[in-house]
Amino acid sequence: MNFYIRPVKASDAAGTNELRRMPGIVENINALPSERPDAQEDFISAIGRDAHMFVAVEPNGAIIGMTLLNVRSTPRTRHIGDISFLIVHPDFQNMGIGTSLMKTLTDMADKYLMLERMGVTSLVDNESAIKLYKKFGFKIEGRQRHAIIQNGEYADVYIMGRIRNEISDFFDSEK
Repeated sequence: MNFYIRPVKASDAAGTNELRRMPGIVENINALPSERPDAQEDFISAIGRDAHMFVAVEPNGAIIGMTLLNVRSTPRTRHIGDISFLIVHPDFQNMGIGTSLMKTLTDMADKYLMLERMGVTSLVDNESAIKLYKKFGFKIEGRQRHAIIQNGEYADVYIMGRIRNEISDFFDSEK
């Protein structure tokens, strides 16, 4: 699979909007099928310096994955980053894109931002996402009941966390 990871650009709004509204994606994230491209343009242009958004891109320019890490802004919680989303196009799942996006985020958190903690939530039935997060040292810390509407019903999410000094680097262990 040929793709690369790079920071998001303003011109990516249409591609990221299309990805967020796809069947198989929109049901599992905090988005609506009616989301307009201009809302995504506004979102990307409003990304501040404490937010780090990356996209996975095919050589032809098509966006096939995306993720966002937000560093908390208050002085006593600046050591924490929250993954707002990690999305991979349904036709490109299980091809290493999610792993590459997570590697990008954890490298950013560990090597550049010196974050001590990262957090993420995942629908309890999203086994592939949970497996991916665990691969990078995340542990289930709790369950939030009725946290999101999924297919017309309330669904639960796992609250997951990763403490930097409690993990061994996944990629170093593969050498």
